[in-house]
Amino acid sequence: MSLKAGTLARALRTASDETGRLRTFFDDLDGQNGRDCDTGSNAELTLATMAEAVEDLNSDESFLAAVESAVSAGIIRGAGNIAQLLTIILATWADAVDPVSDLSPLMVRNMLLTDPVRYPKAFNTWHPAIVYSMENARQAVGGHDMLIPEITELVKNYALDFELALVDHLMDNGTPLDPGAVVLSLFYICLDASVRDDHTLIENFATVLKELVETETMPSPHIRIPETSRAFTLDILIEGSSHDAEAVSTHMVRLGAQHSYVGRTDLFGFGQWRFHVDTSAPLAVYPRSANVKSFRVTDNRPDDLIGVDTLVDSFTEGFTHRGIRLLERKPLQRVERAQVVALTQAPGMVEYLAQAGAVVLLNPTGIDIDTLVMCARASSTGVCLVAPCHEAALTIARAAQQRLDAEQEAPRILIAPTHNDLDVLSIAAACATIFVPQPGGREVAKTMEQLLLSTSKATLEEDSVSRILSSDDEAVITAFEELSHKRPSLWRLLLGGDAGPQTTALVMQLASAAPLTANDQPPEVIVIDGGFSGPSLLQACQ
Repeated sequence: MSLKAGTLARALRTASDETGRLRTFFDDLDGQNGRDCDTGSNAELTLATMAEAVEDLNSDESFLAAVESAVSAGIIRGAGNIAQLLTIILATWADAVDPVSDLSPLMVRNMLLTDPVRYPKAFNTWHPAIVYSMENARQAVGGHDMLIPEITELVKNYALDFELALVDHLMDNGTPLDPGAVVLSLFYICLDASVRDDHTLIENFATVLKELVETETMPSPHIRIPETSRAFTLDILIEGSSHDAEAVSTHMVRLGAQHSYVGRTDLFGFGQWRFHVDTSAPLAVYPRSANVKSFRVTDNRPDDLIGVDTLVDSFTEGFTHRGIRLLERKPLQRVERAQVVALTQAPGMVEYLAQAGAVVLLNPTGIDIDTLVMCARASSTGVCLVAPCHEAALTIARAAQQRLDAEQEAPRILIAPTHNDLDVLSIAAACATIFVPQPGGREVAKTMEQLLLSTSKATLEEDSVSRILSSDDEAVITAFEELSHKRPSLWRLLLGGDAGPQTTALVMQLASAAPLTANDQPPEVIVIDGGFSGPSLLQACQ
């Protein structure tokens, strides 16, 4: 049997479905070392995105066309570092196969012998378990100099030896089981199932997982408070040459920002590159020398610092997959927050919005339609609230909303009636901390939708914004007087490109001279250097 587009489509869809069933298990594995408990969720989302892209092709199209579609989906819509790993592996395969309808066993063997760690258009830190397992899997398919087995045997041998090597590495080193390595093993096994139309290895996978976790003490998972150096996670999409990507990476290395990247180029050496970055200062790593197409920021803190994170005392049955009991202890029950996406044109707003709990898109472009769709699909309830800062951002949000509305059983995008960046901040602060009602999932979608709509409506009725039309004293005083009758407890001043040195001083003076709030306290004033060219904004918050 040869490899075709349909082969990869089935493999990715099966891997996505299996990862979805194992998502809690993978997330909890990620939490054993106090990491962010999201490998399973990100893997399911990435594999589903890749599967959808490949399923758009004719099943008889070439395997190369399928791999390139999956790589493109991983670069544009991948989630987390697991997306980087999967995309790099598929990108190495794309470089190794020819654009022919039927791959020969020799071509498939050469494809499996490629080393993703050495892929020239990527940079990543590979877990030792992954490196060891890939080396052993390559040896399993590379030791046939005279007689090359059939494609089915090559794929089976690679998948099986990767899995066995993963077990050996755990036994020999006693290191914690890496969830990324397990996801990759599952992907290879699903490829084998698609090629041979035999799910035996998938059925055995649960038993292998049970043996792996039984070798560990399996402490209760927890999400570690991130180090200052990785307070925020960024996903950046740029367009440019390999030189451009390398320059961005070099700059991040000099700044000490932990990152990975992967990309593909066309015949002219031009392409798209996805950077996954952990940093303490998002704007410091903004690629100023590259063409940035998407800049997404999230706060790395666990929900118990933004919301609540608890164990459910009544949950005692552990976790079972395909009849195999994988976890004897209570898994981590995360009380999830609402999915809110903030679209802003002000670089200075990025950290404020992320710390409020929103996913932040800075200067969104047309390519962020895909980003919004991905964010909606990442919502556990299937409901996502998008807050646009201006008309162009509203157009992007509506395009994403219409795309999902055309699909069956798709998540829903709600659009908040926001018109400027301070409106967006109010919505993020009020809505991104709303807890998902129990028991969670799609069952509470209607409740979640009502909560988001009512909260956003009430928030925008309470918080009012006035534009400061120039840097003149009169313009600042006029904007303040338009809002002073509300006697707010908080003033927010967002400085735009026309702000003069006296703008902040004028607002501080006017606020100090205004009547006290209802609590007989002077109002607080927060000044944000927006770093954008638009007019300054003044907001009165209750």
